[in-house]
Amino acid sequence: MSLNIICIQRDPIFWVSMHRYHHQHVDSDKDPHSPIFGFWFSHMGWIFDNGYILEKYQERKNVEDLRKQAFYRFIKRTYILHLYAFALLIYIFGGFTYLVWVVGVSTTWGYHVTFLVNSACHIWGNQAWNTGDLSKNNWQVFKKRQ
Repeated sequence: MSLNIICIQRDPIFWVSMHRYHHQHVDSDKDPHSPIFGFWFSHMGWIFDNGYILEKYQERKNVEDLRKQAFYRFIKRTYILHLYAFALLIYIFGGFTYLVWVVGVSTTWGYHVTFLVNSACHIWGNQAWNTGDLSKNNWQVFKKRQ
């Protein structure tokens, strides 16, 4: 769980709720990061528009299973402290250069790779099954395992 936290994609309760909401309303007006609003919106535009997220994503009652667990409540309350501690450790062990590469560059790279699933894999590729949504298999994002 610690590695997920340092990816800087919010606390697990928020992230899981958003993910479940996406799958519940995939590629519809209620999808928090649907490509029906364009590639750049589904790739990263949605994350910069908190008003949009709050409007589309009003009810957050789909993670009650996580809210019952003390561990996830603790992580939610202390999330920012974990990020600061991680950044401080990186700085202590490697200085500013490590901070830039380990925290800044790797986080930016990780965001874009993750966001390709929202954007590229719902716009380009092949759809092997009729799923009723825009999801596609995109060989540039996911390599087929043999």
